[in-house]
Amino acid sequence: IDSLKELILLEKLYLSGNLISDLNAISNLENLIFLSVDRNDIEDITPISNLEKLKELSLYNNKIKNIDSLVKLKDNLTWLELSYNNIDDIAIIKELTNLTWLSMANNKISDISKVIDVEKFEYLDFNYQNLEEEVLITIKSLELKEIFKDRNLKIETYGNVEANINKNNIEFKNAAVG
Repeated sequence: IDSLKELILLEKLYLSGNLISDLNAISNLENLIFLSVDRNDIEDITPISNLEKLKELSLYNNKIKNIDSLVKLKDNLTWLELSYNNIDDIAIIKELTNLTWLSMANNKISDISKVIDVEKFEYLDFNYQNLEEEVLITIKSLELKEIFKDRNLKIETYGNVEANINKNNIEFKNAAVG
């Protein structure tokens, strides 16, 4: 992908399924607003932290463990696909306050309570996780429309919601608004 270095005006880039392991070649493409590098061999996403105009980022099915470098994308990133990686710590998600769409299916996450303060989610996907036996979270969003957890379970809801999540199901009840 070294030949992409010169395409500095590029706004959208699809590099899915190319056996890519190093993203340094695209680290200077500062005009990218969409990047898809699904189904590759990526472990280190630090090089994309320079792409501060990114709005949509798809890193589906790679070998990513650490997502802390995404904090530099907090001003514009609204859509993030991180399913099928090796991520176990999602504390940084709290800093990505413009996210409205997040998919983290099939990672190694055991605690999703760290997303509690992110208020604008319309979509959350935590299918196939190693969630703690009981995780009680309050999703403060008035705009949450869907949350997925466990195979074939789709919950649609609106308004303040309290979710009791365990390995087998999600139970929602109205949360007090105050």
